[in-house]
Amino acid sequence: MLLFNEKDSDPISFYKKRIIRLIPSYLIVVFVFGIFAICVMDKSFNEYLWTYSLVSFYVDNTLNEWFVASIILVYLIYPLIYVIVEKSEAVAKALLILIYAIIVLFLCHIIRIPNPIRIVFEILGTRFPAFLIGSLMAKNSEGSRGIKLSTARYIIILGVLSSILSLYVFKMKVANNWIIIRTVFIFIVFSIIICWIIVRDKAENNNIIRSCTTFFTFVGGITLEIYLVHEKVLGILTPVMYGILPLSSYSVQLVIYIIGTILSIILASYLCKFLKKIQRK
Repeated sequence: MLLFNEKDSDPISFYKKRIIRLIPSYLIVVFVFGIFAICVMDKSFNEYLWTYSLVSFYVDNTLNEWFVASIILVYLIYPLIYVIVEKSEAVAKALLILIYAIIVLFLCHIIRIPNPIRIVFEILGTRFPAFLIGSLMAKNSEGSRGIKLSTARYIIILGVLSSILSLYVFKMKVANNWIIIRTVFIFIVFSIIICWIIVRDKAENNNIIRSCTTFFTFVGGITLEIYLVHEKVLGILTPVMYGILPLSSYSVQLVIYIIGTILSIILASYLCKFLKKIQRK
């Protein structure tokens, strides 16, 4: 999991591998889209540098590149997550419950968190549990094709409860929908993963299942690159599509997401191949 396991559990080695994995991809993406933003979208160089150096996120709470800044923060604490999961799954599960209890109290305004700590909490409050749940699933799937039923059941139950509470506070209009969507989205993704594992094990010889497995394996190898380019692709597509498509707002947004996903996968694939060629040289 994330290049950090029993065979290689040295934090320094983990950080080096993360830097090698993240920095080249990020610099190339920022350079290519930076040229486009400055030459075509009339962005100033100083503005672009301020945003994509991530300085603006940590200093001004600018959220343009929040997803990159947040993943860096979680990578920094991931060795601690790994130790918690390896030492005691019970502690890890209790920590998850505590985090989501704090999120619910925060959404209901029972506890208040001032800025700029609030911005960091809203981001890490959704990202940290995802890494924690992912680590639990990874540990329970080592050496086998699936995960333990008890772990799957725990994640699904926690997801259902979190989703119900999040949707409730959203309906009562006591919180913004950003953190609610992110909280619910995590469990939708993990539920899909769990269902996919079950289907794959039951019908592993089915040609469609095998083709999907091959595709998911391919996408799994370029997720970082997809992560880095997708928002920039959507940012370029959005004004273009709204200008040429005579559709309702929802329909246009759906088209944008579909085309944006396909383009992001294609660009990420080429970026990954380019980086591998450079590394071989």
